[in-house]
Amino acid sequence: ILGWAAGLFSVNKKGKLRPAAVTVKIQQRLVQSEEWQDVVTLEIKARKREAFFRQHTWDFPSRGRWQVRCIMMTAENLNMQLSNDTAWVALQTIRPEYPINFKKPAALIALRVKATHQLNGQLDNFNCRARRFCLDYDHTTDTWVERSTRNPASAFRYALQGKANARPVTDAGLDLDVLRDWHNFCRIKDLKYDRVLDDPSASLRDVLVEIAAAGRASPRHDGRKWGVVIDRPASLAAVDHFSPRNAHGFQVTRSYIRPPHGVRVPFLDQTNDNKPAERLIPWPGHVGDITEIEHWEMPGKTDPVEIYREAKRRMFEATYRPDIWRLSIDNPVSVATRGDKVRVALDAIERTQVSTRIKSVTGTLVETDELVRMVAGKDYAVRFRTGISEVDTIGTSVVRTVKRIVGEGRLIQLTGTGPMPTADNIIFFGEAGKESAELIVLDVEAGEDMSSHLRLTDAAPEIDEQLDDLVIPAWSGRVGAEIDDNLLQPSAPRFTSIESGVSGTDEINGLSYLIEPGSGVIVTTSIEIDHRLTGAPSWTTVTIPVASGGGSIASYVNGNAVQIRARGISMAGVPGPYTSVISFTIGAADLAIPAALDSAAITIGALLGGAVVQFSTSDNTATKQVQIYRSTSAILNRATDAVGEPIATVPSRSYSAPLGDTTRANLLANGSLDSNVSWTFGTGWSWGSGTASHSGSSGSLTQPIAFQAGKYYRVAYALSGVSAGTITARFTGGSTRVGIGRTADGAWSERLQAVTDNAIFNITASSLSVATVDDIVVYLETATCLSQGTHYVWLEPQNEDGVPGPVAGPFTVTIR
Repeated sequence: ILGWAAGLFSVNKKGKLRPAAVTVKIQQRLVQSEEWQDVVTLEIKARKREAFFRQHTWDFPSRGRWQVRCIMMTAENLNMQLSNDTAWVALQTIRPEYPINFKKPAALIALRVKATHQLNGQLDNFNCRARRFCLDYDHTTDTWVERSTRNPASAFRYALQGKANARPVTDAGLDLDVLRDWHNFCRIKDLKYDRVLDDPSASLRDVLVEIAAAGRASPRHDGRKWGVVIDRPASLAAVDHFSPRNAHGFQVTRSYIRPPHGVRVPFLDQTNDNKPAERLIPWPGHVGDITEIEHWEMPGKTDPVEIYREAKRRMFEATYRPDIWRLSIDNPVSVATRGDKVRVALDAIERTQVSTRIKSVTGTLVETDELVRMVAGKDYAVRFRTGISEVDTIGTSVVRTVKRIVGEGRLIQLTGTGPMPTADNIIFFGEAGKESAELIVLDVEAGEDMSSHLRLTDAAPEIDEQLDDLVIPAWSGRVGAEIDDNLLQPSAPRFTSIESGVSGTDEINGLSYLIEPGSGVIVTTSIEIDHRLTGAPSWTTVTIPVASGGGSIASYVNGNAVQIRARGISMAGVPGPYTSVISFTIGAADLAIPAALDSAAITIGALLGGAVVQFSTSDNTATKQVQIYRSTSAILNRATDAVGEPIATVPSRSYSAPLGDTTRANLLANGSLDSNVSWTFGTGWSWGSGTASHSGSSGSLTQPIAFQAGKYYRVAYALSGVSAGTITARFTGGSTRVGIGRTADGAWSERLQAVTDNAIFNITASSLSVATVDDIVVYLETATCLSQGTHYVWLEPQNEDGVPGPVAGPFTVTIR
């Protein structure tokens, strides 16, 4: 790849861009070889001022280690009008095999970049928007379909069964019922997972934990199938009861936290083209400025609304789940598994809780083996499990109210209706609503001697209750609060240039200015420009954006005395101080206006298809050039009637300028009829006194001409003494080309197109015609010939700036 950072071009003496070329020879050889082999000699040609590249590609004779060199064959450039500095930008080799050796299906991306003047070298990185296509549960049809999805449940299944998994799980290894339930939960709660999993060091377990967390769940494998445990309020009653009567080794660990004022969560904002953003979420109950902040990560979350909601949920979890419970049971298999709701009674935590075993049941009267105590003013209840059988090992957790009997005793009378406990059952006794704690099983571990260890935490239904009532503020992406308007004045601006007249603006009445804002911390957003005639009572104001940098004013004429001043306006609309008043005269620096040319020194000479303008300048030194105008209208239009560029002049000199085509010549010999030679006089024609006359029968005055077929020719002649008949110009030989019949005296002109075999020019008189013909002209028309008829010419003197003086003319000239 060869490059030209400054372009490849040349410039001629008139400043026009021209192509330039360089020659580069490419050679190659094997590393162990001595001789170089010619590959190609490139002649690169271009006409470009901007940087560009050229690439040459070729095949090596064999694969191996080769050396390549480039030789600049063009001599070193010392010409300032030529740019041909050539650089060898890169050498790239292409292997003749497919670049990706990967057995699994892969998504490939092809790039085609249009980046003129933007990229130099290789493209290091790029980004794109991607969507995850996998099996997704369709709740309307109760089927899994292949489609784009953001649901964590679908991503969880894809991680287990996708092609990226070296040991994909079969459908038999998935608890699809649980995944369907979780999918619906995520859909209803608007939970999404949008992260691109591109970390090869991450384990499958880590990936599953991350995906599940995005859907308020955790992975679970029960020894046969993969599923999840969803963190949501349990819809069923407690599956088991634990107390010192059937468990031991109780431990409760509480985390005492001092929450921050809020948390900052970085994420890729899906509402703003996935650009990096941060959302600051206040801690529940915090009021005031957020100065103590923690940094939280939420992988896979891109929705700012979801970010706020899930961060609040974590805060609620930290608030309502401060305790971790641990207990052991003497059973290798626990009825309660991860995610199940259980009830625990422990008097060490709540003094009113009593766990006791039933000795007997008589009607609604229950005898316990432990003393229970009731006090006045409080309501009490008992909780027990019933309905346990070989088929139903869980049964039902039942709560019954208790008749208050103040004092201590072993008899409890249940009130109301409902199931009754049986003898030898364990019941929980305590204040109504506090007879036991509602907990969620976090995990179950096997212990020694056929025991099981359970770890639990508070069920805390308040988490989801408060989350459902949460009002999420609208997301704006703004970093901080809006800054109050600064009401300080901006600094005064500064005029950097004030130009007027032709010398400064190229317009005789022009006024333009350049202005810059003043320096200072208060930003100027616009500038007021005040202007007036010197001595006028009021100012005229125009306001421009500060970015404009200047402007023009068209209110004055050359010679006016003008004053101008300015002041800046801040973003808050506060005006600053004025600049000092600047006084000047429009066009004060303009050159003198030239005097009119002497009409007597101007002559216009008519030619065939053109004219020649001759004029002389006076001793007026202000005249530096003369502009000639020409039109077929007697009214001058400077914009359309100018003939070429102005003619540079000096005082007291004569000048000549052509108009139209001044090279045309009469194709007729003796067209002035000074004699009777070269002409053939037909019937009725005669020559005398330098003219040709006709009287009598029809006839033609002829002369041979070598016409060019398809070309137009101009014909002109003068008629006098016409008293009868018609005179007509014709081209004959082949098809006759007939002009306009003339029946009156005058100088007549017209144009005829010659056709094949036209070879004779005729002036034909009709029968009984009486007329005299003189001054006959025939010439070949060109594209630069002036049109036939009357033309008007003006001459305008101008000074060095092109300012015109009085116009001389119009002068008339007739083109035949």
